[in-house]
Amino acid sequence: MSPLSRVLTSVNACLLAGAQCAQGAATQDAVEDGAALAPAPNAGPALILVDTGDLTRAAADALGLDVIEVRHNAHGERHEHDRAAGGELLAIVAHTAELVTLGELGVPYEVEHPDLTAFYRSRLDPGQAGFAALGAGITPPFAQGGMGGYYTFAEVESILDQLRTAHPTLITVKQSIGTTIEGRPIWAVKISDNPELDESEPEVRIDSLHHAREPAGMHSALWFMFFLLEQYGTDPLATYLVNERELWFVPVVNPDGYVYNEVNDPAGGGLWRKNRRDNGDGTFGVDLNRNYPFNWGFDDVGSSTFTSGETYRGPSAASEPETQAMTAFMAARDFSTALSIHCFGDLWLAAWAYECAAPAEDAQITEVGLLATELNGYDADTGSCILYPANGTTSDTDFGVHGTFSWTPEIGGPTQGFWPATADIIPLAEANLVALQRTAWAAGAYSRVADVVVIDAVGDGDGDVEAGETAGVVLTLRNSGRATTGTSVVVSIATASPHAGVLDGVRDLGLIPSFDEADTSAAPLTLAVAPGTPAGTRVDYTITVDYEGLSTTAAQVFIVGEAAPLLVDGGDVDVGWTAGAPGDDASTGLWELAVPVGTTLT
Repeated sequence: MSPLSRVLTSVNACLLAGAQCAQGAATQDAVEDGAALAPAPNAGPALILVDTGDLTRAAADALGLDVIEVRHNAHGERHEHDRAAGGELLAIVAHTAELVTLGELGVPYEVEHPDLTAFYRSRLDPGQAGFAALGAGITPPFAQGGMGGYYTFAEVESILDQLRTAHPTLITVKQSIGTTIEGRPIWAVKISDNPELDESEPEVRIDSLHHAREPAGMHSALWFMFFLLEQYGTDPLATYLVNERELWFVPVVNPDGYVYNEVNDPAGGGLWRKNRRDNGDGTFGVDLNRNYPFNWGFDDVGSSTFTSGETYRGPSAASEPETQAMTAFMAARDFSTALSIHCFGDLWLAAWAYECAAPAEDAQITEVGLLATELNGYDADTGSCILYPANGTTSDTDFGVHGTFSWTPEIGGPTQGFWPATADIIPLAEANLVALQRTAWAAGAYSRVADVVVIDAVGDGDGDVEAGETAGVVLTLRNSGRATTGTSVVVSIATASPHAGVLDGVRDLGLIPSFDEADTSAAPLTLAVAPGTPAGTRVDYTITVDYEGLSTTAAQVFIVGEAAPLLVDGGDVDVGWTAGAPGDDASTGLWELAVPVGTTLT
């Protein structure tokens, strides 16, 4: 039997014994390796770091350990850490039983936070919330909820009622789509221009708090709701989305787990993740985001069979009433796009989650994901490839069963964790607002300017737009949405520049099919540049796109005259460049002027 097999056999036996694992005594070697810093029995779990040279990720997953992050060293691609070059560190949320087990197995670890709950709680202060531009009149104000700035479950219920009172023509009364194990309702609301009617408009779903320790995701969903309701009639996109979409929100999928955190850690920072299923063996909880029917139990890496594990998938597919409520809700609606919001990682995860493979519609899903994350900079890709495999997930069931384009955003970075500081609640919600807007936009037609090229339309033909010549604006419009535009797409240009005037400024591009393009290359829009305009003059103009009652405008600019190179260096003569900054002691990677050395490929 290999050393790893012996480790797995030993730990499997311990985990199968359930709570009795905590009664074992760590060896002296384990204490020296870090177990002495283990939390007291009544404290929160520790955040520990384990080198993958001592315990592989696959082994950690097989053991049911709660791996929340893989940190690369300074040469890695996503995170940095000062550990030895070439290694990776598993960041694990570990309770006393798991710390003792690792110690008995001789697996060394470092303790980053002996009490992770206390660490999170130390950063929570409603007085540090900052100014909330949205959520006017909401009580308590946004980011000033009862759990260190985060809303309690009762406060969320109240907010849904307050929104209905303030905007009765735009949002439904909260309605229960199901009941939890402990009898709590799972609330949903719809936002639309005719919320009580079931119209033939593209449908969007945004849910959050499958995992009870991730409230920042729920706050991002509420922030988007505030935007839609408060900016309706003022902001063109808010008005369009409310008029042309049916937007459903399920802010708390796991009320029992969330309330459990609230009761046990009322100031915030609670780390209970699963629901509150009594597993009958002294353990509690099923990971709701491993309990969905599509590819449930595909393997034991993407979900756990251990009832004590944080990714325990449950005894059968959709065994949990919360999952049953959500799957029934998915089946009853026709969601075009959906977001199931989680924390953390600065990631935007797409199907498939159960294995590192791309679905047939990957190009379209990737296109929307990249547009969603264009401003917040999140990594948008196949979830199992850039994070880890996870089977029985919400998004895979969305896409695999219903064809819904669905993503799992992981809100916030590693330093923010599951309970970002109160001061980060509003910035995180704001950083993801455009991403939520664009995902909802892509549920139907999403026409946008994809490319702009300014040419010398009437002039000397040298390609540069000079004084007295006509500038041609070649626009490419792309529909990055899941439906053909309902009306013709009309594009126009305008300018207030004293140096140019519009000659021919409007084009009707007709209907643009889903994930297709139209352009003005056959008949560019034109601007006349005034004679005598000095070279180098900046000409500002705007592009406006109109369709389906939505008008969006983008600022553009071109420079009059021939482009003048600032520097030309053929590299044949030493013109005195300095290799490296003054005092640079780098020994490799510097440029040098030398005779090229030929190479041969075989």
